[in-house]
Amino acid sequence: MAEAPSHPVPDGPGLGAFLLLWLSVPLVELYLGWPLSNRPMAWQYMVEFAVFAGLGWAQWRFATHPVLRTPFGPLLVSVGMVFLVMGPDDLVGRLLYLVGIGVVVWAGLTALARFRIPLLVGALVAVGARVGEQVVRMSTIDSFLTLEGGAPFADVALWPLRAAPVLPPAVDVGPPVVIISIDTLRADDAAAMTSLRRLAARGASWPRAMSTSSWTLPAVASIQTGLAPQDHGAACLAGVHCQGMVEGVPLLAEDLAEKGYANAAFLANAWLSRTTGFAPGFHNFQPMATAPFDLKLDMVPPKDEELPSAEQVVDAALSWLEVTPNPSFYLWVHLLDPHMPYVNAEDEAHREVLGHDLRVARPWTPDMQAALRESYRNEIAVTDAAVGRLLDALEARGVLDSGIVVLTADHGEEFWEHGDVEHGHSHHAEVVDVPLVLVAPGVEPGERVGLASLMDIAPTVRAAVGLGASGYDLRQPIPADRIAVSWGTIYRRVQCSARDATRRLILDECNPAYARLYDLVHDPMELHGVAPVTGDPLLVAAEALEPPLQHGDEAATTAALEALGYVDR
Repeated sequence: MAEAPSHPVPDGPGLGAFLLLWLSVPLVELYLGWPLSNRPMAWQYMVEFAVFAGLGWAQWRFATHPVLRTPFGPLLVSVGMVFLVMGPDDLVGRLLYLVGIGVVVWAGLTALARFRIPLLVGALVAVGARVGEQVVRMSTIDSFLTLEGGAPFADVALWPLRAAPVLPPAVDVGPPVVIISIDTLRADDAAAMTSLRRLAARGASWPRAMSTSSWTLPAVASIQTGLAPQDHGAACLAGVHCQGMVEGVPLLAEDLAEKGYANAAFLANAWLSRTTGFAPGFHNFQPMATAPFDLKLDMVPPKDEELPSAEQVVDAALSWLEVTPNPSFYLWVHLLDPHMPYVNAEDEAHREVLGHDLRVARPWTPDMQAALRESYRNEIAVTDAAVGRLLDALEARGVLDSGIVVLTADHGEEFWEHGDVEHGHSHHAEVVDVPLVLVAPGVEPGERVGLASLMDIAPTVRAAVGLGASGYDLRQPIPADRIAVSWGTIYRRVQCSARDATRRLILDECNPAYARLYDLVHDPMELHGVAPVTGDPLLVAAEALEPPLQHGDEAATTAALEALGYVDR
């Protein structure tokens, strides 16, 4: 008679069911982690899959109690791992930390009593690996090179040790490049910034360059590509469907990486994410805010989410500068502080107010408007101090003497100059005119007279480092008759505009029937628009603008746009 096995397999679901339950954990992590630019390596995922497959086999082989033969096993272990490694940073974190410890201890004791040694070993390996990642993250300066920032859920859920990005050899292949983009910085208020004047004393400056849009996503995409919105594709269409850049659009970071540059980005605006296409080419890409539809999930950032401050973003950038060995690097820093809400305002009401709150609230008196504008200027002062710290570090490293440094903004902000407030709705000067400063070898200091555009930054950098470039090179004079264009809004009617050195033309609904032409010499406040004549070059340029083609499957819901302050309730 055959001898009975020492551990007979109980009746119930087969091995395949248990394996599927346990492997669902790493499968979800694989799905969430795939968009990350520094995602775990293949062998790390293989280790995780092997561990969880072992746990599934152990539960099927050794669990005898009916409760232990349910899906609660993988759920408790994975939840315990997540809670355990969150750490006791605040009151909620402490509670989750204690719950995590309790769950893991319970799972270990149960494994020892019921599942025998194999499951206990597997659980210890899984938890130990996840905790080990946190030790590496918290204790080494290289954390800025090895970990993704700004994606809290993925950062907690993905436990394998992340691989350090493969940096190019530390050789000199060109001058260092730094782009500092400041969110919601009006051209007129930027003139008072000490950091901007400090850079302008070393290079060329355009006090009123022109943005390619009235809001962040398409404007910054133009900075990083040198293309207009209709070509790079990043936009919100019809105010709801929001999409990133078209796949395959040539990014400045990709060109520099191919040349041998070490590239890093530290970004405070949630729209500048992996999902919207800004990560390719960066060895270290750290979006430091939750994107409205990042990680393929319709995640709406809560209104009370603490936005990354200019000081925090600059701290991260400085830490990266300290550890990168490459003399040729590209550093991109995007700061958000001048964007509502004004978290540093003396008036507590201004610390939470968003654009749609202002538009639907009671009428604001002139004194109230002036107080809000002062809170905005205070945010600019905070940003100015942070940029000054970054410039100090760049100067100590010699970058201001031999490198390429650009300081600009994505767009400005309206404070009722044309009857409205905030941005994303208008193409008047207070919204689409932005400051621009370029410091580069061979560029003489001084204010330039030609009309510059955000589209000129990428071609200028490409040309300055020896790459082929099409477009305007800001190191050379800009033609006096140059026309710059801008497209798009994020709410209300879409607008298009075109501008030359002395005039601006705005098309409501991008329709020539609703064209208004402003003489910027005699009407600098743009209060008296007239109809343009047929064939006017500005009208021709504005009429030629097309909306980007809809692509991809990303969409921001109305709730997400509300959370960002763009949609009226």
